[in-house]
Amino acid sequence: MNKFQTIWLIFLLFGFSGYIQAQETAAFYKTKKPVHLQDAVETIVSRSPFWIYTQNKPDIDTYFFTLREQFPQYNFDWFFWHNYILYSSGYISEACHNLAEPKVVPQLYKKTYDYLILEIVSKDINCELNWSAVNLPLSIDGLIDQLILEKYLLKLIATEQYAELNQILSQLAKPILANPKLKTLFTFIEAALDIGNNRTKKGYITLKKLLTDEAGNYYETEIFRFLEKSHIVSGTFLNLTDWLKRSETLIKKGYPLIAKDIYFSLQKEHKINLTAEIAEAYFKAKDYNQASKYYEKLLNEHKQPLKGLSLITRLAQCYARSNQFEKAIKLYSSPNKGSIKLGNMPYRLAFLYFDSGRYKEALHHLSQSSGGKKNNDANLWLRFWSHYFLKDYKNALKVLDESTLVKEKSAQKKLTYWRARTLEKLGQKSLAKEAYKKLLFQNQPDYYDYLASQRLEFGSLEKSILVNLAKFKKPTQNPVPQINQFASTQSNIYTYLSSRLVGLSGLSAPVIDTLPQIDKLYLSSSYNTLTAIGSVQLKTRPPTFSQNAYYWAHPLAYREWVYFYSGLNGLDPFLSLSIMKQESGFRPAVESPALALGLMQIIPQTSRDLAKEVNMKRFHHQDIAIPHNNIRLATHYLKQRFSEFGNNLSYIIASYNAGPMAVNRWRLTGDHMEADEFIEQIPYDETQNYVKKVLTNYWTYLLLYTK
Repeated sequence: MNKFQTIWLIFLLFGFSGYIQAQETAAFYKTKKPVHLQDAVETIVSRSPFWIYTQNKPDIDTYFFTLREQFPQYNFDWFFWHNYILYSSGYISEACHNLAEPKVVPQLYKKTYDYLILEIVSKDINCELNWSAVNLPLSIDGLIDQLILEKYLLKLIATEQYAELNQILSQLAKPILANPKLKTLFTFIEAALDIGNNRTKKGYITLKKLLTDEAGNYYETEIFRFLEKSHIVSGTFLNLTDWLKRSETLIKKGYPLIAKDIYFSLQKEHKINLTAEIAEAYFKAKDYNQASKYYEKLLNEHKQPLKGLSLITRLAQCYARSNQFEKAIKLYSSPNKGSIKLGNMPYRLAFLYFDSGRYKEALHHLSQSSGGKKNNDANLWLRFWSHYFLKDYKNALKVLDESTLVKEKSAQKKLTYWRARTLEKLGQKSLAKEAYKKLLFQNQPDYYDYLASQRLEFGSLEKSILVNLAKFKKPTQNPVPQINQFASTQSNIYTYLSSRLVGLSGLSAPVIDTLPQIDKLYLSSSYNTLTAIGSVQLKTRPPTFSQNAYYWAHPLAYREWVYFYSGLNGLDPFLSLSIMKQESGFRPAVESPALALGLMQIIPQTSRDLAKEVNMKRFHHQDIAIPHNNIRLATHYLKQRFSEFGNNLSYIIASYNAGPMAVNRWRLTGDHMEADEFIEQIPYDETQNYVKKVLTNYWTYLLLYTK
């Protein structure tokens, strides 16, 4: 990248006002030398996002060659991180060539060095680095141990080194089988060994099981590649029954769209009717409009293919969730509604009338509703909202005042806030203010506390971020520790760079010396531990409570990457951090049951699509366990949601959790509501709570770190 291109990119990121700064920054990449060692290390961290995104190899090379001349005693450090950044920038062959140079690897770097070697040879089949010299971990103490073992074993399979595979399995079977993910790899290796030792029938049966009963596992790409190398076509390897089983498992694992495509292909190839399966795949993908069309077709064919669930019930659910309310009401009200296996039918009808904006009919059916406590709670809120949207505020207030929920702590703040809002609507402002004052927070920030403070100070919500924080009292500033606060030793430099650039758990313990424990956690990127300490303190009362706890619970985690990629995608970095805090608690390798991975919890299907859009080559889902990869893809996804929903934070945050299709359904009514009203109407409890928590995080970040 030349100087002009560098200036132009920064101009796009920071606008005209940053033009002079852009020129200085571009010049810095070429010419500026670090003043001291700590400056050199911090520059690597702060400049890496720009280098990696722009694939700015000349600047990367120049800077690290300068470091080798200026600080020769740390020659291996510069050598390693130079090649790690080249690899991360897409210069995999160049990194391979450089690492072929014989080097004595310090003990401190051995694990990270082995990891980089295996990363490179797994993505560049022409790389001839001596990966077999890697030291395998004897136990799996963190993600890097898992990755080293995983990539090493996969390389042995690819190169058909069955004798060594067999030996490693006999030595490491116990730790491998104790790891749920590697357990699947163990099964794959056993199948490969069977096939390599002419026990082909047994091996193929095992592989079929992995592709059917365990469809959607991490190693499917490698399994299909193994079959292709064995001259087996996957289409013939699996028979019709296998493909149907595979599709069923994929739906359960959260890949309904892949299953849907398989069903269409099988239906065409085998001339069979898979309407029921296609309908269910669309339903699980939350494409309720398409699902309803296929369920209608089944109903017309007088088929009942669903186990334990009425076809009419499923069709009614599709109608309701695709805003086809009249059709749903007609089904629920039809003479054959006895076949619908849903309890408390009056409440179901009331909910449909409410969603369609027919609040009087909703109240009529609610008067006939009955049930246990859960139904009574839902009934209460639906009665309240029906009166509220009819502008019958007296009866809305009466519902809340007569509620048995007022005594329940979990619902107290919500009830108090909406009681105050209703009093405002009635013009009883003094009573509303008294109610709002009951919500003001002391320690732990809370969604309703922020809203109440906003109402007290300004009388209404802000259009963009809902809450204006200008009048809020800011906790005592807790400065972020700087690199110049610790001694310049190879151990400290390694810990700092490995945690900031790689971010994998298990790389090292926080070994930065001469600092308080909290600062050690910050500088070694142990943000999840830091957050846990802060969150616990925020729940206490003085004297153990510290105002610093606000900053510990809301750290500027991975700030170089968050600031860069948020800026690149036109996002507020504090929104990215707020979502990250809620999604993973700043744990870079955390994985959900749906295989969502990393800081901002991206599922495999989405990660592959996003990687193509941002041109990440040779991508594997496991790559997003690395913080900068995860942040890059997640912020790109958020940019798409901003393009779709404008600056409506409630819609954007809800879509990150429930998907844009669901939010587009909800906004048909949400567009006519205030933001706090819309959030309460989100029908998925998980998504509603998610939006409230992310907004609370966001407001707290803005309060702490902005003027």
